[in-house]
Formats: sequence, structure tokens, C-alpha cells
Amino acid sequence: MHWQPSGSQAAARRQPGGHTGAAIPLTGARGNLRRRIVALLQEQPEGLGPVQTRELLGIDKDLVNTMKAMARDGLLRRVEAGWYVVA
Repeated sequence: MHWQPSGSQAAARRQPGGHTGAAIPLTGARGNLRRRIVALLQEQPEGLGPVQTRELLGIDKDLVNTMKAMARDGLLRRVEAGWYVVA
């Protein structure tokens, strides 16, 4: 008998970063920042890094971990080290 992954395991394997396709909440302060980042990157098809994103949004917060998490959650796609586009 051949082992078959469960539905959730198969879905996680199909999605970048292991994201299972569940909706990522974009509410509250965290959601507002994520919405702003996605909107900005939609205007920048070549992508941006966290530093450029922070400067263009006019905020002081370091966005390295935020953008990594957004890539993990399936909102962004990392095209190279430190460079992201909308997923």
C-alpha cells in the first residue's frame, strides 16, 4: 500500500511557504500595515526590499520580519534575498 498525504499536507505542499490557502486576516494595525505594503508592491511590479518599502511608506518600523512573514503567509513572494513582489 502506498502512503498518501492528508488533504491539508497536500495543500501545504502546493502553496508557497507551506501556506494552506486559509485567509490571512488583514484587520487591525497589523492588517493595515500589510494592506499598505501589498498596495505599494502592486504599484512596483519589479518588487521592493524592506528598506525601500519603509522609505516609500514613510514609516520608521523595520519591515524585514514583517515582509518575511507576509511571504510565509502567501501575501508576498520572495524573488531573491531581501526582494519581494505581490504573490
